[in-house]
Amino acid sequence: MATDDDESPSAALLRLEPTAARLSTLRKVDIRNLNLSALPRALALCANSLEHLDIGGNPIRSLEGVDKLTKLRILFATGCQLGTEGALPRDGPLARVDSLFMLSLKENGLKVLDGASLPTNLGWLICAQNEISTVHSPSRLRGVRKLMLSHNRLDTAAAGLLISSIPELEMLRLACNQLEDVPEAASRTRSSPGSPSAAIRTRRGR
Repeated sequence: MATDDDESPSAALLRLEPTAARLSTLRKVDIRNLNLSALPRALALCANSLEHLDIGGNPIRSLEGVDKLTKLRILFATGCQLGTEGALPRDGPLARVDSLFMLSLKENGLKVLDGASLPTNLGWLICAQNEISTVHSPSRLRGVRKLMLSHNRLDTAAAGLLISSIPELEMLRLACNQLEDVPEAASRTRSSPGSPSAAIRTRRGR
């Protein structure tokens, strides 16, 4: 028979009256595929400890409350519904998570990549398998080192604008977009042994 001691952190988050002492020390929470429509309010109890959160596979359309997680370093939101409006809100909750370093927004139906909707300290951004064709405020992403944008709808101009705004890019994935040519700015990712790796495939097969 299962006891309270056997309860997982994920289950604890979904209780109506979670134990504050238990949650206040959590550093990693996995609440994937639980049919959540919003972030659990109980996450606020982890605000001063939580570093890694995975909410993938939930029909979540808003990240309201995520800005309360002041220690959060890694957020996986793969396969949610954050792109329902086409883009995340500018200067919204996610943009205020200054501690965030690694973010996955893969498979969210995003049409716009807007730097003003994202935190400025990101080092690793995963936005593959969306519908992104437009880039706004790319200078906000200048700290990114690893950028995954394969399987989107970026053309050469949009991709070039983004890449040229990220001076220290170490890894770039742009395969399966709407590229007619390799963006000129991407040449620095392949020009020397110390430069970033790149996976770029154009319509002409370059």
